[in-house]
Amino acid sequence: MKTIIFTLAIALLFSCTKENVLPIPKQVETEYLAFLYHAENYGVKLKSHKLKGFILSGKFAHRPNYQAYYSHHDKIIYVDTTSIAYVFNKECLLFHELGHALLRRSHNEALLENGESASVMNELLPKSYLQNKEYYLDELFTKLDKSY
Repeated sequence: MKTIIFTLAIALLFSCTKENVLPIPKQVETEYLAFLYHAENYGVKLKSHKLKGFILSGKFAHRPNYQAYYSHHDKIIYVDTTSIAYVFNKECLLFHELGHALLRRSHNEALLENGESASVMNELLPKSYLQNKEYYLDELFTKLDKSY
């Protein structure tokens, strides 16, 4: 009986420790800090405990069509650094994944009248993100789910 209580006590002690957090890779640090800056400017308190870090790699064998994704289980954003979105629209791609991780945003497949994605949270990232960045930042940080 003493052994079972001791084992449970040890398990409880270690389960209460902080989770390991990965350092932010230099390749995405600028975009990560920009996201934090914009969130602060919009008065949004982030759910930072929902993100342990980033893993940068090439194509994902188990998700070959993904450019990036946030794993709710691992609390990690996985990024394919060879993807077109990463190369040409890295901020938008990372803001999309950070929207999942830190804002608890789900996908928003709405389109504008011109056929462009109405949200950074659209699976088809907006092609005009850089030209209409203010609109997309407003949408990202002000259209939070009520449960947020």
